[in-house]
Amino acid sequence: MGRAHSTIKRHLKKLSSIFSLFLLIYSIPVYLSASPSPYSYDILLDQAVTKMKAFDYGRALDRLALAKEKVKSPDYRYHYILGETYFRMGKHTESMKAFDNSLQLEPGQTDLLLKVAEFHESDRRPHLALGYLQKYLRFIPDDKTITYRAGILARQSGKNELANTLFQNLESDPTYRMEKDAIIELIRKDIQSKKWKEAIEKSQKFILYFPREEIIHEYLILAMRGNLSSGQATQFAIDKAGTSTEKELEKAIIDSASVFFESANFAVRYGIFLQEKERMLEALAAFRRAFSIALVQNQDLKNQAEIFFLIRQTYSFLDREHDARALSQLDTLIQNNQADNEENVNQASTTYPKNREILEYAVNYFRRNGNLTKQKEFETKLRNRDREFEEKELIYVIGPFSREKLD
Repeated sequence: MGRAHSTIKRHLKKLSSIFSLFLLIYSIPVYLSASPSPYSYDILLDQAVTKMKAFDYGRALDRLALAKEKVKSPDYRYHYILGETYFRMGKHTESMKAFDNSLQLEPGQTDLLLKVAEFHESDRRPHLALGYLQKYLRFIPDDKTITYRAGILARQSGKNELANTLFQNLESDPTYRMEKDAIIELIRKDIQSKKWKEAIEKSQKFILYFPREEIIHEYLILAMRGNLSSGQATQFAIDKAGTSTEKELEKAIIDSASVFFESANFAVRYGIFLQEKERMLEALAAFRRAFSIALVQNQDLKNQAEIFFLIRQTYSFLDREHDARALSQLDTLIQNNQADNEENVNQASTTYPKNREILEYAVNYFRRNGNLTKQKEFETKLRNRDREFEEKELIYVIGPFSREKLD
């Protein structure tokens, strides 16, 4: 009797366990289908922002995932917060995609347009940055700072007509037209008195009214250099993004080289700045640009001895003595009036078949002399040479002027 009772008890216990397991399995879909959060969409977005600002990016993304389940289609705020979270995490590809989604839903986010444009400009993609600034100007067309910036980017993107239009829009403002000479004199006096901050402020203000006034660009760069060398760089020189004075100086030099793209002197100045910072591949690209400008503008290369010297010097820094000798030979031919001879050009390119400057000179020489066959031949050699050296000279490809059109 006791044994039978024990057996029944064991069977009942098993049935109880099986029933409990059945209830657990049956209830799983109920739990999974339940709302994952008791909070509303808006509250979850607020929580995501709070977590993001606390650098808790994982939980910020969790809140956004929960918020997404609350609605059929998330609004522009969701995509903006998602983009900002990714941006702070350093995931810029994902960030830009989310920002674009946000802007598609709400195009009038002017601060976001500027943020994305600034990122693309710093990433050396002026053509993309320009697109966002153009969208911004549709909402705030009278913003002179952004109009000027768009003009710079248009020039760097090879859109010279658009750049001219934007600079003309700034120059059409008559506010300070009659006072231009007096303004320039004031800036000169500030520089003479080593009032670097005042000179920078005035130059940055009035360059928006006279964007193609060379002397204002000169004064801005000089004042920034003076401010750096004096060791008195103040918070004034730190912009809202925390950019250093040195970066602002480089930006001013690049801007001037963009505005005056037909002047080899501004390209040389940029190259010298890069040499000072020991960024030799970038310096080489800048000096090559100066050489290209001199060729395209049909400037007398006899007067461009500095360019030859700087390219040759940079090659030496890079331990490329073969290229340095090539520059010496080309310079000698030009100074001795022997470079305008087809036989000499062919001989130089045979001796130094991989030197970029000799190949570029040959292309220009045959273009000027109307020899289309030889021009195309050397254009092909130049392209093949650049492909071969692309990895070694990568900075030449991604520099700030890689998309511009000099002619």
